[in-house]
Amino acid sequence: VGFRLYSIAHRDKAQKTFKFSVNYLGCELSKNMFSDTILEKQKRKIWSFYPDANKVLRQELTFVDPHYQRQGIASHFIKLLNIDQLKKDGFAGIQSEASSHMNQKLLKKLGYKMLSESEQSEYCRSNGSRIVFPDETKSVQLFFLS
Repeated sequence: VGFRLYSIAHRDKAQKTFKFSVNYLGCELSKNMFSDTILEKQKRKIWSFYPDANKVLRQELTFVDPHYQRQGIASHFIKLLNIDQLKKDGFAGIQSEASSHMNQKLLKKLGYKMLSESEQSEYCRSNGSRIVFPDETKSVQLFFLS
């Protein structure tokens, strides 16, 4: 019914570009990791908010089949992580960039702190026209749970 992909970010490691894709019921979901996107700009900000952190767990991609959405599955994915164990393993916490209004609400509800949000001016196509979202999304937000 769904999945969540994580990565580990290290302050001291060079970030290399790589691509991955997942085919789910004929729907190709792909992501170019670490490109200069609105999401990536938010990702890089974590180190300025936590200057003593050396390693964080990043929530990269969450997908829940539309037939199963709004049933608590995404919340369940997030709650599966044990923050105390992550800290014992040297993680400063869990980072997530939320690009949808519903995901932003969910992260806030689960105790994540919103650290930063993108500028409205970043939501423009290459021709200068504004990107309009079908929901209440107004920015990409950087969240952290420690």
